[in-house]
Amino acid sequence: MGRSIGLVIAVALAWTPHAAFAQDNAPNYSAIIDRYMALERVRQAPVATTADVDGLLALMIDSIVYEHPRARARLQAKAVLRQGMLNYLGTVRNARDSVLERATAAGVVVVVTQSRADALSNGALIPISAEDFACSSSRARSSG
Repeated sequence: MGRSIGLVIAVALAWTPHAAFAQDNAPNYSAIIDRYMALERVRQAPVATTADVDGLLALMIDSIVYEHPRARARLQAKAVLRQGMLNYLGTVRNARDSVLERATAAGVVVVVTQSRADALSNGALIPISAEDFACSSSRARSSG
């Protein structure tokens, strides 16, 4: 049985592809969520690179706050989060996730996901699972 990890992420998107915007310039929140999840999967791949971490972080504002309540961790700033992600590069195996809930309101996206993976720790793979909560503001803008 894997240990359960609670995780809270507050993300404000700094950049969103033009395709994520509808004709009235309202963000397509489903497309933003799908892009974030796809980049998170790439970042957790065993062969992930620094460029993969930077690709995910490009969606976030510089003042991002990452909170991990069970670990009593609170990281502030994209540079700090980047270093933390790089420290764990290549340690996740068999990552799989699913979006459990999506809710939107004017300028806000709330996403609840469930993730399972094996984490490399002291040479052994340890099963982990987490139910994650992500909240994004609509500071997204079109690239073109």
